[in-house]
Amino acid sequence: MSDHPYSPHYRRKYHHVLGENRQKKFLKITFAILAFLLIATGYELYSSGVLADDTAGVSQHVFSKINEARAAGNLPLVHETDNLVNQAKVNSARMRVAPLAYSPDPSVKSGSGDAFILPKLSQLLSSFHIDQDPITTWINSDDQFHNDVMNPNFTGVGIGVESDGYNYYIVTQWL
Repeated sequence: MSDHPYSPHYRRKYHHVLGENRQKKFLKITFAILAFLLIATGYELYSSGVLADDTAGVSQHVFSKINEARAAGNLPLVHETDNLVNQAKVNSARMRVAPLAYSPDPSVKSGSGDAFILPKLSQLLSSFHIDQDPITTWINSDDQFHNDVMNPNFTGVGIGVESDGYNYYIVTQWL
C-alpha cells in the first residue's frame, strides 16, 4: 500500500487516425444514400414518361374523337383554326394554375368552350384497353360538351392541353 490516499490513474489517450472520424463517416454515407435515392427517383420519373410533354398527342386524340363522333352523327367534320387553338391554350394554362377557380375568359369571342381534367393515369391505362375511352366518356356524359360536338353550326375547334405531373387540363373553344 502506499502512504498516499490518492493513487494516480493513468489514462490512455486515444489517438484518432486521419479520416476515421465516425461522425464524418456517418454524414458521408448518409449523403451517398440520399444522392443515390435522388438519382434513382429522377431516373424513374424520366423513364416512366410522367415528365414527358405529350400534350400534342392528347390534343390530336381529342380532335380525332370529336370528328369520329361528328361522323357517326352524319355531321360535317370540324377543323382546327390557329386563333381558336391559341385561345384554348391560354384557357388551359389558366385552368392548370387554378383548376377549381377556373372560368372561361370573357374576352374570348368564340361560340362556346368546354373544360375537362383528365388524370394522366387514365391516359396510361387506356393503352391497356379500358372498356371506354376517357374522351368518349366525356363526350357522352357532359351534356354541354356533347351539344357542342354535335352542333352542326360549329365548323372550327381549338383544343388546348396543358399538363402537370398528375393531370391533363383540356379546354376546347368552338366557332
